Amino acid sequence: MVGASRAVWLHLLALYVLCLKPRLATNLSVAESEPTTLEHVYIGVKTTGKYHDSRLPILLQTWFTGAVREQAFFFSDREDEKLQTRSGKRLYVTNCGATHGQADLCCKTEAMLKELARYGTQMGLEGRAPWRWVCTFDDDNYVNAAALVEMLQKYDSNTSVYLGRPSTGQAVHNWFEARTQPIKLGSYTVPKASSFWFATGGAGVCFSRALVDRVFAFLEETGPLSDICVSTGLPDDMVLGFLSELVLTTNLSHQSEIMHSHLESLYFHRDAIPKQVTLSYGMMAAGLHRVQFSNGDQPSDFSVDDDVSRFKTVHCILHPHLDWCVLQRKGLKPVMNDEL
Repeated sequence: MVGASRAVWLHLLALYVLCLKPRLATNLSVAESEPTTLEHVYIGVKTTGKYHDSRLPILLQTWFTGAVREQAFFFSDREDEKLQTRSGKRLYVTNCGATHGQADLCCKTEAMLKELARYGTQMGLEGRAPWRWVCTFDDDNYVNAAALVEMLQKYDSNTSVYLGRPSTGQAVHNWFEARTQPIKLGSYTVPKASSFWFATGGAGVCFSRALVDRVFAFLEETGPLSDICVSTGLPDDMVLGFLSELVLTTNLSHQSEIMHSHLESLYFHRDAIPKQVTLSYGMMAAGLHRVQFSNGDQPSDFSVDDDVSRFKTVHCILHPHLDWCVLQRKGLKPVMNDEL
């Protein structure tokens, strides 16, 4: 009798496991059937009207070209017919203000994420590769698309993934501690004692499709990102770290070795350039920060006067076969359009 009971229990247990197995599988990320390519990635470059003429021409000469341009958009606060034409109609004008204030920057960041996701979904419906990643950059970034794709191939976009360079050497601690009243965002109450990392927007940030979907679901409950920025006192890149790490429990995957902002002194051996995802340039108190080579310049490099950002030189290291790079190496100064 005991043996028969044991046999019955074993049979029931086997049936339970068989029924449970599919249910468990739905909670596991499905391995991506093919490696991530550039077609799976949608890129947004945040800019503003006053920088169209000074910052964007060098991007349009270098990395914002060819196959990359098909995946990328400029997001600005001002219409610009020249930019629209030269970029191949890749300018998206937001309904956000043009200031560098919290609400305007957060508005622009939310518009960028929403439009990239919408466009990626539309392309998928039209037979293109379904979108897996959204990456946002500033208008003073050089983006190495090959290194970007290589980085993203290490992660599964079906899971929540948040990639970037931490803005500081440590997490943000107790930002909300001094608040007398608790901050409520929908059903979520912000803990006073809390810490979170965030990726600086100045070095570029990437979000998996799974994480973007969760961010949008949260915003449907709470209202626009700009409202959260104002209520928490956080700028746009910090609020995305707050949402990802604290609210959605997705830790930042640190990419400090390959993603860079203008806040750094950018010294690289030339052989290290192909591994970098983002580079930058910008004026700091100590002078202009831009790429410098630890093993020295070469005679074929563009002069600093002709290449203030060093993006032309970087682009020719990565793409030496380009006609204008070949002319530069031969000492024949290429004619380049430095205006929109």
